[in-house]
Amino acid sequence: DFPLSVTVTNRPTAGATITVSAKPDAGGSAFFTQTKDAAASGATTFTITGASTNILNMVTVTVTSKSCATNTATGNYKFTRK
Repeated sequence: DFPLSVTVTNRPTAGATITVSAKPDAGGSAFFTQTKDAAASGATTFTITGASTNILNMVTVTVTSKSCATNTATGNYKFTRK
């Protein structure tokens, strides 16, 4: 299991959602996807599960405003389960 904390600063007044998705970096289907409402203050936590060993994975984090679906921010990082 891989814990992840996402903190949204300057959260829109109507709120925001956070979607975390993880899949093998070489391609293929996501083995983990979860969406949560962004915390009003502090971090929103996720636990990424389902990663295979010795495979490079890409995690995508997308934050979307609840009042304007085109107002998004996206970030990525990679990890390998040993």
